Amino acid sequence: MASTGVFGAPTVFQLVVGILIWIFSILWLVVEVATLQDVSIPGITGSRVFNHIEIISDFIFAYLAFGSAASVAGVTDALCSSLPGLSVSGSFCAKLISSNCFMWFTWLVQVIPCAIFTIPAIAKAGQSESATVMRAALNTR
Repeated sequence: MASTGVFGAPTVFQLVVGILIWIFSILWLVVEVATLQDVSIPGITGSRVFNHIEIISDFIFAYLAFGSAASVAGVTDALCSSLPGLSVSGSFCAKLISSNCFMWFTWLVQVIPCAIFTIPAIAKAGQSESATVMRAALNTR
């Protein structure tokens, strides 16, 4: 049953999400280091639009990391919980569990900046009477 690919889709999804997160993490690391070192890089770094793109990508990848970790957790539970008719080697279960632990830690790292941005935004929006949370935090109309 496991060879039909039904259980492979969540693991492939997790792999793709992990690769995308690391690519974007390296991209944002280069941008942050260049900004810190006062090195000019091509693009619109330091602009409001670029900052919005960074924040939105953090939120998107946090949701993707959570979704992929949850889907692989379901597959791991189905395959490794000794269901009748399924015989999976212990090493495959160990690989699923270890990759899933890695993705949960990655999700946690992605969620921390989102929380750091969102909590002050909500506090600032509480002081505003006519703006939404994002509009109050970003001072837009």
